[in-house]
Amino acid sequence: MRPFLLIIFTVFSLLADSSNQAMTIEAIAKEYIGGKYIWGGETPKGFDCSGYTQYIYKQIGVALPRTALLQSKVGTAITNESYKKGDLLFFLTDKSRGIPITHVGIYLEDNKFIHAASTKKGIIISDLTKSKYGSLLVSATRVLNHKQREIFYPRFFTIRLKKAIYSNSKIKLSSKTIDGNKSISKLERAIKSDTKVILQ
Repeated sequence: MRPFLLIIFTVFSLLADSSNQAMTIEAIAKEYIGGKYIWGGETPKGFDCSGYTQYIYKQIGVALPRTALLQSKVGTAITNESYKKGDLLFFLTDKSRGIPITHVGIYLEDNKFIHAASTKKGIIISDLTKSKYGSLLVSATRVLNHKQREIFYPRFFTIRLKKAIYSNSKIKLSSKTIDGNKSISKLERAIKSDTKVILQ
């Protein structure tokens, strides 16, 4: 008989406080702060600016084109500077290339955005008001809806679940199976392998 687990969460902060919800696009992007910048890079071994944004959005099922210029044509244009977390910001950082967009980053909040900046700086967070990027900003687009900005992302979610189980204070488990120990074992294996845990 296939084990069935009913997982009941009693973590009120996870339900009530958006800052404690499953990791957002911001958290996914911040996983790579300090990472290498490599021209043409599109993996965690090294990213260029558009390779980085494409990779991050791919993690939540959003497909973006490969270059910053093409990415600027995706989504809804934002003209009033009311940026929201997850918006894409586009810049003209190199006029010698003869194209209108040469750089892209992901907006966070409070005028800050995260991006694969350069070979020297790698992946960093910059402030639009305190760096050169404010004057180089060309446009912005919104490709995420509200649910996608606060998406339940299985890999990060299972990390939280693992911590809750080990702390023995924020989670309650009840098993509807003949062999309870086998169920817990399967749950632990799922957590360790970062596979998806289904909540009911």
